[in-house]
Amino acid sequence: MTITLRLPIDAIICDMDGLLVDSEGLSVEAWRMALAEQGALLTDADIDEMFGLRIDEDAALLIDRYHLTATVAELVAAKSARMLAMVATHLAPMPGARELSEWFMATEVPHAVATSGLGDYAVGCLTATGLLGAFPIRVAGDEVPHGKPAPDIFLEAARRLGIRPERCLVLEDAPHGVAAANAAGMRVIAVPNAFTAPLPFPPVTARMASLHEVLAQVRS
Repeated sequence: MTITLRLPIDAIICDMDGLLVDSEGLSVEAWRMALAEQGALLTDADIDEMFGLRIDEDAALLIDRYHLTATVAELVAAKSARMLAMVATHLAPMPGARELSEWFMATEVPHAVATSGLGDYAVGCLTATGLLGAFPIRVAGDEVPHGKPAPDIFLEAARRLGIRPERCLVLEDAPHGVAAANAAGMRVIAVPNAFTAPLPFPPVTARMASLHEVLAQVRS
């Protein structure tokens, strides 16, 4: 099935954190706690820079910036433990995510998740929000050499879908993800959340307020 959004689209690739699942606030809190244990304070500027990066890249950034004694692996483990505990009890889908997932399952539109999150974390988030069954094709941050804003994760998703990159539409909430989609030669709709909306974004095909608006567009 071909979706028309200015130009023909044959597949949709979704980010996860902040796009399908409402995890950004939980992630910020988990990083605050992990960093506080190291005697450092997470700032708003740190948060803005970290959205869309892989967890190991976030950890490396913080270690370098605050001259922490923890290793990347140790800081990742500290953050992950807190995040996974909150995912199990507090994570919810973003507005429109359930409806979009139901539409995917009811149609033949090829689709995938491409997330900077690690594989087990991605499965945990999608399971906790009831979205896992809608996304049998998933690419996680630890499955590609380079994280966003490099195009690797979206190119791998297109490869698994069997669709040429230029025929893919990416749904993203963060500037790093938009940059990655652009670098992959894909169309991209930005769907910013409360955390990323104030940030400057690279060029996009369209900017929409929610997945409800996206779904109305792709259905038309």
